[in-house]
Amino acid sequence: MKYLSWLFFLLSVGVLSAQDAIEVTVGDSVELLKPAYTTNYKNIDYIVKTRWVDTSTDWQWETGVDFYEFFFSKGDFDGKRCPITHQGTKARISAIQHYPDTTGKTSGRTVFMCTPSWNKRAMFWVEAEAALEDVEVRVMHRRRK
Repeated sequence: MKYLSWLFFLLSVGVLSAQDAIEVTVGDSVELLKPAYTTNYKNIDYIVKTRWVDTSTDWQWETGVDFYEFFFSKGDFDGKRCPITHQGTKARISAIQHYPDTTGKTSGRTVFMCTPSWNKRAMFWVEAEAALEDVEVRVMHRRRK
């Protein structure tokens, strides 16, 4: 019985540790929290597609592949720093893109391209590491199978 209790303890600690290490994937969501020092977010842009041109580019909903091309390939855009009025907004991470640093000084940067459910012509461009470090966003993981 002593060994069974010890095994249960080790398994439960392993499960808790695994939950902390869950990576962010397409399909997870972000919630915009309050910016710390300003009326705009420091690490989040709000981009609205003002003219949509039909294109043959399609993107894969589950993986996010080709989302960048789908959204930015043709048409016009209006982009600005995201205002505080979007505080509390939740948006689905539609794509994740990593941009390596060509200078070798850092590992690069990661961007979450997030679409709010209330405007399919809009996107939050979230500089992931900086926004998480400055507590501008909170990641909400979808239920994993």
